[in-house]
Amino acid sequence: MGELVSKLISQVKSDQISVKKPALTALAAIADSSADLFKEYYDEIIPILRLDVEKPHDKDVRDKLGECISILMNVVGKEKASEDVDWFLQYLFAETVFNDFTAQAHMRIVRCMGKDYSKYVTQLLPITVNSISKLVRALNNDISIMATTGTTVERQMDEHSIGVNLLGELFGALKEDIAIYVHAFMPVLIMALNTYDVELTVATSNIITEPLQYMQYFTSNQTSYVEWYTQIFNKLVTNLGTLYEVDPIEANASALARMIDLWDDQVSNQIQLAPIYQQVVNCYHGLIGIVQPPQDEDEEEEEEEINEKDHDAVSQTNNTTNNLATLCFYCHW
Repeated sequence: MGELVSKLISQVKSDQISVKKPALTALAAIADSSADLFKEYYDEIIPILRLDVEKPHDKDVRDKLGECISILMNVVGKEKASEDVDWFLQYLFAETVFNDFTAQAHMRIVRCMGKDYSKYVTQLLPITVNSISKLVRALNNDISIMATTGTTVERQMDEHSIGVNLLGELFGALKEDIAIYVHAFMPVLIMALNTYDVELTVATSNIITEPLQYMQYFTSNQTSYVEWYTQIFNKLVTNLGTLYEVDPIEANASALARMIDLWDDQVSNQIQLAPIYQQVVNCYHGLIGIVQPPQDEDEEEEEEEINEKDHDAVSQTNNTTNNLATLCFYCHW
């Protein structure tokens, strides 16, 4: 491996983009797949990459540098990478375009540093929240266009749920410490539940209940907690009646089940569970018709492929109906 790594390092030093980019990709791939074996090369490679980030490069090269460096740091771990994290994060924070490469690089550093990432949260949150807000505004604008013109808008977005997924990584790393910053991101997460984008809806439903469990005990503003709990709960219930795909229904049902777990006296006077019982039951029966049995196919391979896809859908639906059954029990009770 040493000879290969040395060759890639020499190529990384090249000023030719056609040589540098593939070398960065290859270094990142080797490090990611051979973590323990690659650790001995970290001290040799990082100084070279640090010098490289100070040079003027186009966005593609900067993205590749961010990807490679963050993978290397994640591979060697916090103890070894901590002294390099500061300059690297300042490099990422200076990026004017927040895309999937940038978000993924941040996620790796969050995973690498854990709670020690907390001192950078005030720099990361505005970037992440702005990304989610920008996406929500674009999706709402699409709805306006479709309502006005009657035409369907097909949007190719690089962002989609990357901002929400990055927040999820942050929640997992900081845990109860995230309650300090909840006012900075909760409003935009609630906005993200109100879009038609399936990927964004699923991602938001998967993480939005986590900061609430910490707010119960660590926030000084219990009024905000009750208001946000009520808004989230009601929106998740509404979504159950308007979503028509298994994944987002399952995500919403799972989130509602977690909301029930957080139920306490603070919210009991704000939400009446009985009225949502019929809506949950209707959603349950609607799910029964989502998964159709596989059609007979002439080709055996095609039939196996359809059966596999159907099996996945059935599995997801079973999980969803179990969550809904739990909710029905609480609502009926």
